[in-house]
Amino acid sequence: MKKLITYLLFAIVLSSCEDVVQVKLEQGKKLLVIDAFVNDLRETQKIRVTLSQDYFDNSNNVTAIPDAQVLLKDLTANATYTFNYSSNGYYTYTLSPTDTIARVNHLYQLQVIYKGVTYSATALQKRTAIIDSIQVKYDKNNFSGKEGYKCIMWGRDVPGQIPDFYWIKSFRNGKFFGKTSDINLAYDGASGGSGGVRADGYVFTPNIAEAITPFGEYFQKYDTCRVEIHSISEQCFNMFQQIINNTNNQGLFATTLENSKTNIITPDGAELKAVGFFNMASVITATKVVQ
Repeated sequence: MKKLITYLLFAIVLSSCEDVVQVKLEQGKKLLVIDAFVNDLRETQKIRVTLSQDYFDNSNNVTAIPDAQVLLKDLTANATYTFNYSSNGYYTYTLSPTDTIARVNHLYQLQVIYKGVTYSATALQKRTAIIDSIQVKYDKNNFSGKEGYKCIMWGRDVPGQIPDFYWIKSFRNGKFFGKTSDINLAYDGASGGSGGVRADGYVFTPNIAEAITPFGEYFQKYDTCRVEIHSISEQCFNMFQQIINNTNNQGLFATTLENSKTNIITPDGAELKAVGFFNMASVITATKVVQ
């Protein structure tokens, strides 16, 4: 009888643990998110302005800001470009096939005016690297059973006294490999951290060259591989590096996550704080059809 009573009490305790407890969390303040990566490709340039989502909001819905004023100023050439609202938070500037608003060694200022407050950032457009060719190599993963072709970029940093920072973007049939784990960065010709030993003028190291085909991915015959090397600032490089570190920050000895770095300046006294990043990029591209 004593054992039976003990068992019943234990069962009651377990069943009580199944009660659903609704915890109402206080919502944090909204942030103005400015995504401004402008480049010298002869295509429509886009800058996105939205409001941040709550931490536990896993939906893909964003709150677009359709009533901001978005200006890009070329401080070197004393020219101003107005970006007009399109949809879903995007402001666009349409270029002609022979025109560009992004020029090497020009200093730019971004201004986003929202509800009477001017948020701003500056960026110097730097040169980009050199792509010699894209190599295609057949490969098979004996563990997953997947097989196909890996594309490898042969390229190099341009030598010079000032360090170069690059964001290497790759695409399969026009679709960008855009996961956090696909972020491919270079400091001169290597992937070392900003401020470390330079690889000035070097051919890109294998871990960078081969990362245009992300881990676990393959190209198939007649797929098109496209590579873009975007010049970025050291501050932008560190921001991407922080995103990578936060994503890989797991396990028993994980450290406290940092707020993402931003170069957007919020004026003193503004109720709405801005985050995001502004970068002006020179871009070199290469394309290869897998055969």
